[in-house]
Amino acid sequence: VDSDGGRMTIRFTSCLKEDLVERMLRITVLDNRISSIYFSSNKYGTSLWIKGRGITESHRWENEEDLQDISYLLPLSN
Repeated sequence: VDSDGGRMTIRFTSCLKEDLVERMLRITVLDNRISSIYFSSNKYGTSLWIKGRGITESHRWENEEDLQDISYLLPLSN
């Protein structure tokens, strides 16, 4: 938990090993109300929810299979 004035950040983290985060949930509270929620997973990707705006960002990690599926769209080099 970090606190700065009326803003507080709460983090929940699970690690695969000391320097490798598996999942993380960060909740930001402003004036005793949740203002944002950020989720990160090494399996699923990331997502950000902001109060009043909803989910503003969502990214999933690409894997080799995903890249092969779109490779036909790439131009052939001569």
